Amino acid sequence: MSHKGPYYDAQQVCVKGHQITDSYHRFPQRRQEHCDKCGAPTIYKCPKCDAEIRGYYNVPGAVGGGWADRPDHCHSCGSRYPWAELKAAEAIASTIHAEREALELPAILEKLDLSDNWRVASSALALFEVLVNRKLENLKLQTNGTYDEKVSRLAVQLKKEHIPFDELMISSLRTARAKVLHQGKEPTENELTDIMKYLKTATYTLFPG
Repeated sequence: MSHKGPYYDAQQVCVKGHQITDSYHRFPQRRQEHCDKCGAPTIYKCPKCDAEIRGYYNVPGAVGGGWADRPDHCHSCGSRYPWAELKAAEAIASTIHAEREALELPAILEKLDLSDNWRVASSALALFEVLVNRKLENLKLQTNGTYDEKVSRLAVQLKKEHIPFDELMISSLRTARAKVLHQGKEPTENELTDIMKYLKTATYTLFPG
């Protein structure tokens, strides 16, 4: 393809952000299916809109120099490229880790005389409530009200759709929730086993597949 005026060539970059070539069309011999630095696959188009990643800016007759900078966002649709998404995710993970370190969670648990069993149980019980809320949203049902109201609302709807929702499981989780989350008491090994078993059962019941 010939160009009479200035134009951008395409740039090929691996999904982790290593630039392969900024002259994808002009020098096809520089292309690579995978990065020679990290082995990741390469792209030269935006995964969202298929626009080519802008590379070297060619000006006919001018003597060029240097390489084009690697962009983090698509000039066409504005989406982050994979390496920018990865960078953002790493930044979030780093922030979360820093916040956890600042909270000194193990020290707090120790001061309250709570073990890892309590932490695991409380997380599982919180996850069950999230499952209930998400399922209510999927069914276009209200998510307001108390925990018991939401669980009852969901149970009624599931019964209408002939989807089994174990009443013993609901009762057991309600009792465990009161003990672990409200009273801050340690679950027994049997209670913890039941909590994890019921969480798994609820997950496959509410979100099969």
